[in-house]
Amino acid sequence: MGKARVTVKQMVNSLINNIEELTDATGTYQVKLEYFSDKVNQTNDLDELNQLLVEIMQETQQVQSSVLEYRDDLIVTRTEVSKAQDQISQLEIKLLEMREKVQEDHLTGIFNRRGLDSAFEREISRAERNQEPLCFVLLDIDNFKQLNDTHGHKVGDDALVFLVGAIKETTRPEDIVSRYGGEEFAILLPNTILEEALLISSRILRNLTKKFFLYENKRLLITFSAGVAQYQPGELQESIFKRADQAMYKAKKTGKNQILAADKFLSTAEYPEAETLQH
Repeated sequence: MGKARVTVKQMVNSLINNIEELTDATGTYQVKLEYFSDKVNQTNDLDELNQLLVEIMQETQQVQSSVLEYRDDLIVTRTEVSKAQDQISQLEIKLLEMREKVQEDHLTGIFNRRGLDSAFEREISRAERNQEPLCFVLLDIDNFKQLNDTHGHKVGDDALVFLVGAIKETTRPEDIVSRYGGEEFAILLPNTILEEALLISSRILRNLTKKFFLYENKRLLITFSAGVAQYQPGELQESIFKRADQAMYKAKKTGKNQILAADKFLSTAEYPEAETLQH
């Protein structure tokens, strides 16, 4: 893209130089016309008048030739600028596509953590601007290590894709689903209060348990534990994540296959890591 922009700049600079040269040429032509006008007024000699006419025609033809030449240069430059602009536009589209790929999890096709970070900033701005609620769901597949160790990583990957399918079937188009890392997934629920977010998360879990993940014609039950937190005005992403993570940690500790709401403020009672993030 940088090379294309340099090319455009070079062409524009060349055009400016041509215009300056044409301006100089027409300026000189104007001076000569004034000279010829004075000479015509000062003589009555027919031969001299004829000679002046020849010179005027020569100067006029020369200027016309220069104008046509610069006009052709202008047309060529305009065409080249248009081509370069098309190249720049195509490169910008490719860069945008590459950027979107960088924000995408290659296995599941949803946002990765980087994509979630960008979406979080965007949704927080919208929520604060419109004074709307926003909820954050953090979920983790239960016994995922055991699944991998028993059946292999390919089955583990298939289970992750299976989970994402169940989430997408249940969530709304405006909800943002991302793979936070490993078997951990995060969901942003715009314009959603905590009670509604808990219901949505419960529906996902029910949808998941109604379906069976098949491996070698055997049904494997996939469940998850989740924590749900509602965004507090001015809260940092790290804080809401920690609150949801704390609730998910409790859900894991107290039996798995369940969803718990996060406390409004972080507690260190059963989650020592939260101590440094207390408000």
